Amino acid sequence: MSIVEEYDRRALYPMLIKLYNHLHPIVHGGFGFANQDDDKDHGLDIFQMTSSNMKTTKEIVTRELLDFRRFHVNLKEIKNPLQWWQKHESRFPIVAFLARQILGIVSTN
Repeated sequence: MSIVEEYDRRALYPMLIKLYNHLHPIVHGGFGFANQDDDKDHGLDIFQMTSSNMKTTKEIVTRELLDFRRFHVNLKEIKNPLQWWQKHESRFPIVAFLARQILGIVSTN
């Protein structure tokens, strides 16, 4: 396994999966009670993810990351990285969100 693959497995994929879940919260019929007269709580535990949801999330994240890695970026044409990500965020929404967070970190000396 290459260094990049190891980094992806240990750090990047878990981070992108968390971002995907943050950007696409799981909603099955809403939260709280079905109606005011019903004493059963039909809410969703947002901290529990079914294995099928997790598998779908991993597939989406993997597909986007592979698509991004195959995308040719001409670094000489990029004047402003934030504008570049804004232009391409519809194609890479999860990676773009992470990139904007990283690029938005204010530097100090």
